[in-house]
Amino acid sequence: MQRIQQLKDAPDWNMLGQLKSLDVHPLAGSRRGQWALRLDHRWRLLVRVDNSTDTVTIEEVTQHYGD
Repeated sequence: MQRIQQLKDAPDWNMLGQLKSLDVHPLAGSRRGQWALRLDHRWRLLVRVDNSTDTVTIEEVTQHYGD
C-alpha cells in the first residue's frame, strides 16, 4: 500500500526514479514496456506507464527470483 501511495503522490514518473529505495527500472524481453519497483528484498511491483495520460497501471506483484 505504501508504494501505491507513493505512485499517487508523485508529481511525475521521473521523480520516482530518483528514489533509490524504489529501485525503479525498465524491464526487457517479454516484459518490455513494463517497469519494476521494489516492494522489499524479494517482491516487486510491475507497472506499465502511459506518459501521454500520466497513468500508471499495476500489472502484477511478483517475487523477483520466482521462488
